[in-house]
Amino acid sequence: MAFESPGQDFPRRRRQPTHRGSFGRGLAGRRFVTVRPEEPGSTRGELVYDVTKSVPLVPGFIVNDALPILWTDRGVVTCLDAATGNVHWRERVDGDFYSSLLWIEGRLYGISKRGEVVVLEAGETFAELGRGDLGEKTFATPAVADGVMYLRTQTRLFALGNGE
Repeated sequence: MAFESPGQDFPRRRRQPTHRGSFGRGLAGRRFVTVRPEEPGSTRGELVYDVTKSVPLVPGFIVNDALPILWTDRGVVTCLDAATGNVHWRERVDGDFYSSLLWIEGRLYGISKRGEVVVLEAGETFAELGRGDLGEKTFATPAVADGVMYLRTQTRLFALGNGE
């Protein structure tokens, strides 16, 4: 996939594309798979890897810097190698999570249902960088615009950052 943005060129990758997806049933995620199609647009392909342990249902996954990150509803976070599916690390950060993840400048942001923001380093080694409490429940995914992160709780809207 190539991205275009005014004033910034993104490198084009010449490898065969892969596609990732996860699914679950009931109250749990069941599988996270990566497949490589036979050719673009094909409905047939090769299963590259299939992860069945600690798969998210609602928060989902995020991929950047060749590192798929899976953050489960129950607070288990797994960092995989994108090419092989091998686990770099798997750690419990505690809490129940519902909102989607954010990956900003090498940091992962996950927000628990009770409003605790957990910040992890997005890398091949696990490192928790910090936590912050929003003071009330939230089920909303944060938004980022012009250097500001917006976090919505049940009764408040927080704006973090200086803006650009």
